[in-house]
Amino acid sequence: MIERVANLPLDSVQMYTLRCVAMEPMTKSDIIALIRIRQGEKTQREFADEMGISQQYLCDVLAERRDPGPAILEFLGIEKVYVQNVEQQ
Repeated sequence: MIERVANLPLDSVQMYTLRCVAMEPMTKSDIIALIRIRQGEKTQREFADEMGISQQYLCDVLAERRDPGPAILEFLGIEKVYVQNVEQQ
């Protein structure tokens, strides 16, 4: 997954890491896929209630209109980190 961010021309790249799995970088798409897996057969409303967020917010995250926030990340056991590209002199 690191290849996805290595070539981006940005000073800092927003990434996510799973706390329980060897600190592997994740993209927002990876997180959305994880949300869908964890949701399983539950409705959006049931799953949103379980996470302590609104159904509309969950819908917006799944549609990529909003970023997953602290409540979702904590529920999934994910930590948000920032990586800065620093040029050595």
